[in-house]
Amino acid sequence: MRAVRGGGRFERAMLVSAEALKELPLIDSVVFDIDGVLIDVSESFSVVTCEAVRLYAERILSWEVDAPLLTPSETELIKSAGGFNSDWDVAKAVMLFYIFKRVKHGSKRSSELRSLKPSLKEFVHNVTRMGGGFEKAESYILSQCNIAMRRTLAREWSPRLVIQLFQELYGGDEWCEYLYGFQPQYVHGAGYIERERVLIDVGLIPKNLKLGILTGRTKRETELALRRCGLSELIPQYFWMTDDDGFRKPDGRALWLLLDRLGAGSAVYVGDRVDDLMTVQNYREWVGEGYPKVIFCAVLGSSDGENKRRMFLERGADMVSPDVNFFLSYVRSLRELRAAHGAKSETGERARKVCTKDERKEDSKDEQADQ
Repeated sequence: MRAVRGGGRFERAMLVSAEALKELPLIDSVVFDIDGVLIDVSESFSVVTCEAVRLYAERILSWEVDAPLLTPSETELIKSAGGFNSDWDVAKAVMLFYIFKRVKHGSKRSSELRSLKPSLKEFVHNVTRMGGGFEKAESYILSQCNIAMRRTLAREWSPRLVIQLFQELYGGDEWCEYLYGFQPQYVHGAGYIERERVLIDVGLIPKNLKLGILTGRTKRETELALRRCGLSELIPQYFWMTDDDGFRKPDGRALWLLLDRLGAGSAVYVGDRVDDLMTVQNYREWVGEGYPKVIFCAVLGSSDGENKRRMFLERGADMVSPDVNFFLSYVRSLRELRAAHGAKSETGERARKVCTKDERKEDSKDEQADQ
């Protein structure tokens, strides 16, 4: 890996593999994830996931919630298992896990449930070992239950209602109906969507690049996010792959379809999660030779950057950047250097042709003089 520094500090260095360094000047397309790349969601989705779990336990199941069942840092732990690109899946898995513990131990007090075995960390470890994702989490929990426990789980757990609480918390009174098609029933007031912050500086995007979006958001969520980023006109809907399109990360076919729509020759996918990296790796395994090359660039963001950098490098990321703007600035400078070098070479070639032409004229004059 080569380090490209900004400000002289390692924390502001972008790491680039030798293979990526050779390929970067040739890319014609960039595909962006949204959450954590274009928009800071540290005060929205992870917090909403925790709140959805709390509300379900407190208001739907009437538990005594005297301690958090889930913290934002624990949502990161779950996502590191892979297969949890959707925050809805995280909320569903955690709620199912705690209902299982309630059925197993009998307690309805959140502080007791947190302390009882298995711990959330043990649960995540087992799900990771099984391959990650909500389906594996559900399979693990059901494997620990007898018939009577399964019946109780079925009565107390409603994944649809967990998602509804999540949507009401996120959209709030203003955006819930626009985003999800219904008025809030359980939660009122401003949604956590209002706490999101734009990260990308659109002015840094190099010209003449094809741009696409590959995200776990729905189409309506994507539309609103791109509008806030000032990217709606730069990236029309035909060049989005969202949760509504049938393929979910880390399925490499989602990336393949998007690159086909873009007409990409060589691309970079910019993401911030394990599932983003796995999407690129699965794409490479699925398509083989003869398809567009894809570089994966991981962006770190502001939280736990050093651990994320180490994790991405261990898992084989091609590039690791402090943020999306550092990446865009670097690509832009590479393209400008290449253009300048090309212009210089073209000028040199023109001068060579002029010289050759003048030499031919001189030779012709010499021949006429000899005659």
